[in-house]
Amino acid sequence: MTMLTEKDVAILHAPQATSEKMKQIRFPEPVSCSFLTSFDPKEAARFDHIFVYHPRAALMLELFPEESSTIMNDLEPVILTDEAHLAEARTLLDYPIKGLLSIESMSERPELYLQQLEEYDFIADPGLSFEIAEHNFQYKFSQRPIDSFELNHEQIPESVTKQERLVLYYLINGYSTQKTADEMHYSLKTIKRYIGNLMRKTGCTERTSCIVYAIRHHWVTSVHRLPER
Repeated sequence: MTMLTEKDVAILHAPQATSEKMKQIRFPEPVSCSFLTSFDPKEAARFDHIFVYHPRAALMLELFPEESSTIMNDLEPVILTDEAHLAEARTLLDYPIKGLLSIESMSERPELYLQQLEEYDFIADPGLSFEIAEHNFQYKFSQRPIDSFELNHEQIPESVTKQERLVLYYLINGYSTQKTADEMHYSLKTIKRYIGNLMRKTGCTERTSCIVYAIRHHWVTSVHRLPER
């Protein structure tokens, strides 16, 4: 992973959305962070990365109703929200954002996520997996309910082994590492090794980003529930 270089970042939030959790974020040197309570396109343009925080991010477009289109589409921010409302914030994935994180995760590992922003197109909170996949596919396939996800093997490189594909199948369907090990009758250590192989082959640093990568590269398709009669 690359070393951090001098960066200017900003956290945009409404005054009423100020949180003690947000104040606890400590960016390491040489990163400089500014807290903004109003949106100015010229000022925003000078920052290397923009984070937008709201305790309940699914409602964040209410923060700046007039500027929301510019914020979401032009700035491509990383969205921060409280962990309790992380899953519902997946609706914001319809916009070209650069990431979706809980404020708790960002507070714990700000250096890691800044490094990931330098290397990857999208960063995701470890607490999201099936929720991201489910929303992406419901949006793509006319909001139809999804029963499960399947792998599109023709799109997956041959370098991804049979065992790694099966692990990916379980991950995208919301299985924990332990449950995946139980289903495959492998040790937890072996499953972790396969997950590590998948992350290395996709250039990702954690399992949720690996799932997003698989979706964006058409490795995954979906099976829909039959409509009720």
